[in-house]
Amino acid sequence: MRRLSRQLGDYDFYNLVFDPYDFVDSTPVTGSLADDVTDIYRDLKDGLVAYDAGETEDAVWEWRFEFDSHWGRHAANALYAIHVLTIDRLGGHF
Repeated sequence: MRRLSRQLGDYDFYNLVFDPYDFVDSTPVTGSLADDVTDIYRDLKDGLVAYDAGETEDAVWEWRFEFDSHWGRHAANALYAIHVLTIDRLGGHF
């Protein structure tokens, strides 16, 4: 994660609202693309290990559970941050 963070440099950190439906406390928090990518990788890897062992049902369960409970939010936040970065900040060129 540290290496990816260094590679992303100034583009690693971004602001996000943790719960977009909480209108009482909509204070932004800081997200990290390096953290997002690392967490997604770790969660997908567990399912890949099961899949490689021939445990397809366990792999699918693992991916779905981790998506619902953890990496899905990281993926959505990272995708939005990358979209804003590449389209709005860098004009679609990097």
